[in-house]
Amino acid sequence: MNASASSSASFPGQVLWTAPACGPAESASHPFLQWLGAEWVRHGDDGARVLRLKLESHHANPWGVAHGGVVSALLDSVMAQALRRAWHPDAPSSVGLVTLDIQIRYFLPAQGVLVAVPEVLNAQATTGQAQAWLWCLDGPGPARRVAMATGSFQ
Repeated sequence: MNASASSSASFPGQVLWTAPACGPAESASHPFLQWLGAEWVRHGDDGARVLRLKLESHHANPWGVAHGGVVSALLDSVMAQALRRAWHPDAPSSVGLVTLDIQIRYFLPAQGVLVAVPEVLNAQATTGQAQAWLWCLDGPGPARRVAMATGSFQ
């Protein structure tokens, strides 16, 4: 999807995201996510970022659904980005954090278009905690939460 494209997904009682993709400079600042094919998308009035990935065959495990490593990478990256913005809102996107620990809960097979949505839980002076939900936007019925993670970062 090009950087000027716009998309939206509605969930019961809320809009998950409605916004154009972020600029190419932000995507380029994270080579792994760029290689993976994920893109940062603006969400909400505060300019928060979510990650969007349209799954391709190379993202799949032998059963044809998203490999757990792909899910982990999206959730870890979106939580770190949210905490980085909380601690250093004006810093360039190249300012990074280190993941101290992460716990992921897988609920359903992830297929189609995935969107990872973070929430900062605690941002102390030297460490912070966040959580993130991974939503599946494609498939039968409404969007589904397919995984959830919590993590600590420094």
